Amino acid sequence: MSLILIIFLAFATLLVWSTLGVLWSRNILYAAFYLLFALLAVAAIYVLAGADFLAMSQILIYVGGILVLILFGIMFTSRPKVPGLSEVSLAPQTQSLKQWTGYAVGILFLALMSWLIFYKPLPISKNPSPVGLEAGTAPVIGMQFLTYHIIAFELSALVLLIALIGASSIAGKTHYTDHESPGT
Repeated sequence: MSLILIIFLAFATLLVWSTLGVLWSRNILYAAFYLLFALLAVAAIYVLAGADFLAMSQILIYVGGILVLILFGIMFTSRPKVPGLSEVSLAPQTQSLKQWTGYAVGILFLALMSWLIFYKPLPISKNPSPVGLEAGTAPVIGMQFLTYHIIAFELSALVLLIALIGASSIAGKTHYTDHESPGT
């Protein structure tokens, strides 16, 4: 066994265990830390695959941005103790139906992905990339985005702008009951 294979297997094992920790953890803070290890393991696998741009994007966007936001959201929010309100629980039949629906959707998604991976041939480009891979993957991705895929690049920027506007409008709304004032 080569050293690269041993390192890959170590990170793959870390990825599987931390993903299972996210799924099975009952504490949301522990689940967020398991997610941190899963995202870092994915970034390490990207590095081993030679995808330096994806590895750095994984670390900067997911670990540095989204996961930190999740952790701050978990740590700075608490459940308000309101007298008279109790936890709303679903009926066992409804919860069971939702679980089985989730299982069915997951199995269909897994079947579709398996079909795409094993039976759909990968498209092979006839045109060589404008920049060689010896410089890394970032220049190649940049040239592809700004030449052949400029419309998709601009549409993704538009979708992100719409999402930011929607998030800011949702966050800016305040809901008060008749007996509350903004200062209380």
